Amino acid sequence: MAEWGSAAPGGPDLDTTEESLLLDRLNRIQNNPVGYFTVHVHLLALRPNNKQAHFIEIARRTFDPIVDTHEATLFVLTNRDLVLLCR
Repeated sequence: MAEWGSAAPGGPDLDTTEESLLLDRLNRIQNNPVGYFTVHVHLLALRPNNKQAHFIEIARRTFDPIVDTHEATLFVLTNRDLVLLCR
């Protein structure tokens, strides 16, 4: 997974951002979305003191058991929001 904030939207590394990986995955499943769901965690709405990198990492690691044991992928967006895509 790419580091959050590693590429600005529209920048030269657009193809490697989590957003582009998420869009690619959503485009691939759009013809048969049955059984898929997403969870969008809006960390952007946190107070500035709670947006520190180590807090975002704790939030990301909270989903590790789900990603490890289920057919799920966690995307960390450049705005630090999390999107969990599950089947």
